[in-house]
Amino acid sequence: VIESLEADDENLNIRIVRDSADSILSSLKDVALTLVLAAVISMIIIFIFFGDYKASLIVGSSIPTSILVSLILMTSAGFSLNIITMSGLVLGVGMMVDNSIITIDNINQHRMRGKSLFQACLDGTNEIITPLLSSVLTTCAIFVPLIFMSGIAGALFYDQAMAVAIGLFVSLAVSITIVPVVFHLLFMYAKEGK
Repeated sequence: VIESLEADDENLNIRIVRDSADSILSSLKDVALTLVLAAVISMIIIFIFFGDYKASLIVGSSIPTSILVSLILMTSAGFSLNIITMSGLVLGVGMMVDNSIITIDNINQHRMRGKSLFQACLDGTNEIITPLLSSVLTTCAIFVPLIFMSGIAGALFYDQAMAVAIGLFVSLAVSITIVPVVFHLLFMYAKEGK
């Protein structure tokens, strides 16, 4: 663009005094790496506690799905992808995992009661929709004061608070729609020996 502007007007001479593009891109890469590491560490911890690689895979698939849908919604709402919004998503990853873990655990509880796989997925998910919704709403309520802050701090925290809120609502939707379906498919194929 600079070369084009200077070619249009020979009296125009533009010098770049400061270019922070490289440092911003480096910071975004660091935040993205942190996001990936958080997802991998979450999957390892889930594997250790559940002792089942399928549960770890389900939660592992819910994290990128939630993040991807969150990024799409944030872009649609006019938020830019920057360090603040990405750090909001990093903060939300731990909370995003909670919704999926609770869904998987409740489905397993219903399976232990002797219900069929399909019925356990259905009943286990339906039973926790209200508690998960109240959990997401109370967590988002913590960020409401940040949205109304004024000045530079308000501008910074607004993006971060909205990123966390969008991420949590998306993870709620993923945990009550996609997680039970993936759970059903994985355990159905495992039972059939495929």
